[in-house]
Amino acid sequence: DIGYTDKQIIEYSKYYNYIKGVNIDSRFNINKYKNVITNVDVENIDLTLNNNYKRINNKFDYIFSINTMEHISNIDCILDAMKYLINDDGYIYLDWFDIWSGSEGHHIHNDMIRWWEDILDVPNNQRIYDRELKDIPDWSHLLWNKDEMYNHLNKKIKHEPLLNKIIKFIYVDDDINRIYYSDIKKLIYEKFKIIRIIERKENIPNHILTKLNEKYPSKSFGIYGANYILQNKKL
Repeated sequence: DIGYTDKQIIEYSKYYNYIKGVNIDSRFNINKYKNVITNVDVENIDLTLNNNYKRINNKFDYIFSINTMEHISNIDCILDAMKYLINDDGYIYLDWFDIWSGSEGHHIHNDMIRWWEDILDVPNNQRIYDRELKDIPDWSHLLWNKDEMYNHLNKKIKHEPLLNKIIKFIYVDDDINRIYYSDIKKLIYEKFKIIRIIERKENIPNHILTKLNEKYPSKSFGIYGANYILQNKKL
């Protein structure tokens, strides 16, 4: 499981003989699983650097990656890692949403806002938890630069450190990859045999679509999430 979470690891451990969890976030606490779930081995490895995936000696029947593909900058390398680690007849399952080119590709969610508000000790009368997505218009992260987004949110968010944190997350931080779905899809098709694909489509108002096409003539829009089942291509 690439980019595992507590819930995924515990659930998978019920059904599979051996689980290898690889988390790309070094802040994740891996020690709490050791000696608790005997068929789970978890490790923090950056699979996008220096062929790190070759440090994993096993080959796997199944590789899962849930809500991770929108975060990894080096998509090409992570797909190569999956290709290297999967057995010839194994299956790769990818599922992710809030793709950068989707309406909410800014990836600002309630749980993040609540966490930041607690860390920044935001006063109760300045907290925006439960309403932040309404303050960020759909596709505005693609149509506005960070100054325009700041000016818009500054009318509604009165806590300056929280506002700066949101702007930095959307436009600067490496927590999201800002890669368009069509580019990820192209790489997947080049490397794997497609067993199944489900694309989560969304309607785009004509005036928004016109602006997007004018600004990004080589990109396509209308997909906010996707689900793939893949196998290695047979030589």
